[in-house]
Amino acid sequence: MIKSITLSLLERDTTSQLVKAGEEPFIRRASAIIDIEKFLENPQDIFKNEHEFIQSSIGIFFDELQKNNDGSSTHVGIWIEKEDDVYTNSMKISLLEKMKEYGTEDLDPIFEFYKMTIRNHEEIS
Repeated sequence: MIKSITLSLLERDTTSQLVKAGEEPFIRRASAIIDIEKFLENPQDIFKNEHEFIQSSIGIFFDELQKNNDGSSTHVGIWIEKEDDVYTNSMKISLLEKMKEYGTEDLDPIFEFYKMTIRNHEEIS
């Protein structure tokens, strides 16, 4: 079960000396947390289930973060907290914008990014 989802706008940290092999250092510039556990304690009638709540909320949260992006944040990070693990991933915002530009009208790039992160971690496990 998913406990929470955190979305963060990230800026590349070009001064970091703490880089592990194959990783890029980032600074979190803004974050939003979707508290799934709280929703499940008090579900609203407008959502049929947890999946529908996530699908509806994640795009809204990302759009709100983007409103305050002055261009310094080039990536979005996601942390999906589960009972016994945290799934993490990051992606260039420009790639999400290209997905929106070239995808179908009903495609929500940030929700696709969320699903991709879940699939990638479940395939590895």
